Amino acid sequence: MVGVAAALVASVVGAVGVPVPAGAATITVSSVSDVVADDGQCTLREAVASATTDAASGGTAGECAAGSGADVIEVSAAAPILLASTLVIPTELTINGNGATLQATAPGRVLDVTGSPVYLNDLTVTGGTPLSTVGGYGGGGIR
Repeated sequence: MVGVAAALVASVVGAVGVPVPAGAATITVSSVSDVVADDGQCTLREAVASATTDAASGGTAGECAAGSGADVIEVSAAAPILLASTLVIPTELTINGNGATLQATAPGRVLDVTGSPVYLNDLTVTGGTPLSTVGGYGGGGIR
């Protein structure tokens, strides 16, 4: 339903003590912005791209590190991360939210998980709207 925020708290495993898979990289989010730019910051959108492509998000110091296999993204941002569009996750990874909130600022899903598996720990997902409820495509927070 448009205009109604759907909240989902995904806590598969507590973020403390979650092991990093062998060969995986840890990518630390340092900004609550929802931009992709070579600006010395690592946003969640850039971190997912780095995990997917196994490449750094830019050449400037402070950008997201290159991924490697089934990566772990650590969110260190205290303020909510406001996503202007759906964040597609096409690869296996873990996001440790450390109490963070992901919030949609436009109609549509917050997260669209097309890879498997994806683990969300200590992360609140809110504000998404389903694109359709026909044919099993519902789910405003996560699909």
